Amino acid sequence: MTERFIHRYPKSRSRLKVAVVFPNKYRLGMSNLGFHSVYHEAQSFPDVMCERVFFDQAAKTPVSVESGYGLGDFDLIFISVSFETDIPNCIAMLERAGIPISPNNRKSPYIIAGGIAAVFASRYLMGFSDAVACGDAPLLIAPIIEAVFGSENKDSFLTGISGIDGVYPYTSEVPVSYRRDTEWKNPAHTVILSNETDFADRGLIEISRSCKYKCAFCLVSRAYGEYDALPVARILGIADYYRGLTDRLGMVAATSTNHPDFGRIVEELNRSGFQLSFSAFRIEPLDDALLKAIIDNENKTLTVAPETVSPRLKKLIHKEIPESLILDKIRTACMYGIKRLKLYFLIGLPGETTEDLDGIIRLVTEIREVSTVNVKATGYLPEIIVDINPLVPKPLTEFQDVPIEDEKSLRKKMVYLKNRLRSLGRVFVYGESPRNSHLQYRISQGLMDFEEIVRLSKRADTADI
Repeated sequence: MTERFIHRYPKSRSRLKVAVVFPNKYRLGMSNLGFHSVYHEAQSFPDVMCERVFFDQAAKTPVSVESGYGLGDFDLIFISVSFETDIPNCIAMLERAGIPISPNNRKSPYIIAGGIAAVFASRYLMGFSDAVACGDAPLLIAPIIEAVFGSENKDSFLTGISGIDGVYPYTSEVPVSYRRDTEWKNPAHTVILSNETDFADRGLIEISRSCKYKCAFCLVSRAYGEYDALPVARILGIADYYRGLTDRLGMVAATSTNHPDFGRIVEELNRSGFQLSFSAFRIEPLDDALLKAIIDNENKTLTVAPETVSPRLKKLIHKEIPESLILDKIRTACMYGIKRLKLYFLIGLPGETTEDLDGIIRLVTEIREVSTVNVKATGYLPEIIVDINPLVPKPLTEFQDVPIEDEKSLRKKMVYLKNRLRSLGRVFVYGESPRNSHLQYRISQGLMDFEEIVRLSKRADTADI
């Protein structure tokens, strides 16, 4: 493992030892901008020693990457929780470290849990943390650390943080809204480059918050509120941090093409010698020149997320991308020489029929035919990766009161699609397991009691429950 720090963190005598925890593998944690943001805010204190801890299923006790300290050696622990299924891992880490789970039975260390899970699973987080932080790190981390400095014991610490907007002690009501950094005080970006992440040696920059499209199944716009874009000058300024360290950057957003200056961002960063990747984008606003720029940056890969083919279901989820537009963009992309096409679909939507599934098969079949348009010139047939995921109705979304489809039924649909799509040639089908989708649903909807979460923490791997 090779790591390179983007910023310098000058230190004086340490007054506080802080652990920033990601309750999943190093590879995932170091790919997560929320985790980087928490680390950066805490490490920026000259009198704070900050280290990172990740969940390792094989490890008997969790230890820090930097010094090998156990969780019990720290005064303050920040846990960044992005996924419902990582909540049992939080408890497993505390148990392995010999730290009491219940905040009622613990004097130290102080534990703060946050991340997007705070929006919909805070009552589980309050089961093991002293407080839940529901908001952006630049607004919350510094005040929490100052509260530790100003406290004599846990009671005075809880009193101190109770006045921080966005911080909820475990004795208080659960959060109802996410506190946004609307002034972009410190935009989230990769602060440690690593060669062992999902985006190896790539600097990630968050270029916008929330989303304009408001798809019925998506939590993003409901959790983060109104859409806001980071000004181009700020994006270019952050990109300068990476000069001489990497020429690979990733633009992170719910939909990159929402940014009003998306084309200029791509042009300016390419001109500066950076190769770009994009976490997500919509194909509708792309002209041919911008489509080619994306393909060239993404190593000849194009990603499209139709979600469904049925006109009825498209309307239901508020994502009515015309099928003709999808085929036209893919045909153009193939003329530009793409080698890989990624397609994303949802199954288990309300009222879905076998005919709707057959519509997915028909569209992928047509895409396979369209993708042959440039085979003679390029000498290869683009591979097609189809990602099929069950709908997991989340709180705050339009589907929050819709029950998830039966696990057995979802599995049958998955097998039905896989068997037919794989016969098309160079089509590879993947997707979330229905079992894991049901676990996500039960946790996000609050259908488990805390004791069941504790029992899950003792299992070998919550992803296979």
